[in-house]
Amino acid sequence: MSHDDTTKALADLMGVLADPTRLRIVFHLAASPMIVGQLASSMDLQQPAVSHHLMLLRVHGLVRQQRREKTVLYSLGPTVRARARSIGFVIGKQTVSIAY
Repeated sequence: MSHDDTTKALADLMGVLADPTRLRIVFHLAASPMIVGQLASSMDLQQPAVSHHLMLLRVHGLVRQQRREKTVLYSLGPTVRARARSIGFVIGKQTVSIAY
């Protein structure tokens, strides 16, 4: 990947994670996979709003979904921690440290 491609990819990732609600969703999913209703309840948000943010996170490869009968379980994508680390964030146990 060229320097320009890397820069664009990191800028896109930072843009997605810049939204506080999406970042909170990532922290919740770092602790445990959840369904939309659980996320909405734990974050005191409406389910359609959470679904919208999950869709954006999924499009960017940060969240994956797994259908279980009538429900969809959301979890972090397989590379999300490595991608976040590449911009200086450590995701896990609802803590963030910024590397300088």
